[in-house]
Amino acid sequence: MSATEWTEQLEFFEVGRQQVTMTFDGGQVVSDAGLLPIRELDLKLGILAEAAGRMPDPRSEKALTHSAEDILTQQVYQILAGYPDGNDAQLLRNDPPFKSIVGKDPRCEDEPLASGSTINRFLHAFTRREAEKPIDNV
Repeated sequence: MSATEWTEQLEFFEVGRQQVTMTFDGGQVVSDAGLLPIRELDLKLGILAEAAGRMPDPRSEKALTHSAEDILTQQVYQILAGYPDGNDAQLLRNDPPFKSIVGKDPRCEDEPLASGSTINRFLHAFTRREAEKPIDNV
């Protein structure tokens, strides 16, 4: 077999009468499923929903694809999972656990999560808004 060929099943060894094999048809494997119970608790407590509701959203409503709560939830859970950079969102836009956390159907590829640039624009909109405020001389 050449380095580029692969089979659909590899057979390793036997344990008793059971053959140990590896297949490649198990679907998408995820490692961030532990965030789901945390999200369930957050939904019961309403922490992120409350925070998003108190944040002024400077974005134009005509151009909105993702709500402030969706973006905030996505960013918070990315940070909890060890993806602190908004650019990590590109890798996670169709990740099933993250889509579930934000309330999107994980099987629907037509509804990806916010991109890294969308998250960064959303987050930086608040710092730009603060920078535009006049500074009071005391």
